Amino acid sequence: MDWGYSMRIFTFLKSKKYKVELRIWRKSELKRNNVIEKQDIISNYRNIKLGQNIYIGPQSYIMALGGVEIGSNVRIGPRLFIWTENHDWHSDEFLPYGYKNILKKVIIHDNVWIGSCATLCPGSEIGEGAIVGMGAVVRGKIPPCAIVTGNPSQIVGYRDKSIYEELKRDGKFIKRNMPNY
Repeated sequence: MDWGYSMRIFTFLKSKKYKVELRIWRKSELKRNNVIEKQDIISNYRNIKLGQNIYIGPQSYIMALGGVEIGSNVRIGPRLFIWTENHDWHSDEFLPYGYKNILKKVIIHDNVWIGSCATLCPGSEIGEGAIVGMGAVVRGKIPPCAIVTGNPSQIVGYRDKSIYEELKRDGKFIKRNMPNY
């Protein structure tokens, strides 16, 4: 591993300038009813596109070099881990991998609920209305309204689509100021 590169990134994330920029970004997101906890570690926040009415729980880690899109009305529990880059293990430069990073965007569609300690791997896409269970490791595409759990994540069921569509049509979304939230 290129420890020099890792240390430079770590040092940058701890720099005063970056912390100030990130604080300003978090405050600007409050205007859209988005809450990104102060304990979250976010790199490349400029590569993150957020909808409205989003909650990202504390101690989450989002490495957004490859891009992250989060739709509206999304709830994410604590200690989420999103990674959007991977090493090129196909490389003929070095072992165990080359210096080139492979970037893949992570997409979370509207009305998704992600439990605590979930991991979203590079290139993951979570369909509208899906539920990701706590501790699940997501790799690839999750269909709309699917419920997934485990490592690797597997579909264990689906939401009732008629109830889902009715709630969506009636605009019944959890808000930031709801009790116990």
